[in-house]
Amino acid sequence: MVNRSLGNLLRSLTGENPRTWDRVLAQAEFAYNDSPNRNTSLSPFQILYGMHPRGVHELQDLGKLEKRSADGEDFAQAMRNLHEQVKQKLQDSSQRYKRRADARRREVQFNVGDEVLAYLRKERFPKREYSKLKFKKIGPCKIIRKFSANAYEIQLPPGIGISPIFNVADLFPYVTDSKDHVAAEPPQDTNDEESSWVRQMPMAPPLEIERILDTQVARRTRRKEYLQYLVKWKNRPIEDSSWLNATQIQNAGYSVGDLMERSHDFLSPRKPDAGASSSEETEDN
Repeated sequence: MVNRSLGNLLRSLTGENPRTWDRVLAQAEFAYNDSPNRNTSLSPFQILYGMHPRGVHELQDLGKLEKRSADGEDFAQAMRNLHEQVKQKLQDSSQRYKRRADARRREVQFNVGDEVLAYLRKERFPKREYSKLKFKKIGPCKIIRKFSANAYEIQLPPGIGISPIFNVADLFPYVTDSKDHVAAEPPQDTNDEESSWVRQMPMAPPLEIERILDTQVARRTRRKEYLQYLVKWKNRPIEDSSWLNATQIQNAGYSVGDLMERSHDFLSPRKPDAGASSSEETEDN
């Protein structure tokens, strides 16, 4: 709000010469500080100094300039009274804003398994991915986890590049006969055509395995030792590393042997356990 007000002031002062804005900053500052605030009904000058400053037009006849003096205690008491008035007006203004916000607030609770429509804010999209013509609501999506009364995790199609965690303010019950929701409801998925809202969603880049950071024994039998591998994903922080078994690595199109050879410098040597032979064979599914 302050930036908008200052922008309007500068535009009115510069007129047809917007490049001269730096020459009118002092005028804009004085005009803003001398303007009453909507909430307090007082100007910043009055709140800070307890008086209304004289403008240029009031200093034309300097001969009639009156000399003022005030007792310090009276002035301090007047300032305290003024600040109390400002405080009370700010509290009253906050209560008015609260009443308006409470009137629009929704009290709604969801359970795991409920179908909802999710409202997509601009902040959820990567740079240059947002468009005003895209769907504002997507769904129906199923709630798969409830963190609290305000946060839920919804089930998104695989590969979608946005967070599945939504605030309750952005979730709406999915009602099939509601006219508002019919437009956001995707058509039935087929092998040839994806639903329209899914096609408009940003897609997450495919994950690539960069290297193996560590290994651990996932399960032992009498003759075998089945390993898991801590894989580091390319262009992702190390905190996002995942434990995968050999089958999952092979399904992703990688060879365990090649990754182990590539990651030799990052792996600490493992000591084989007595009575059990180390094996990198995959688990039988």
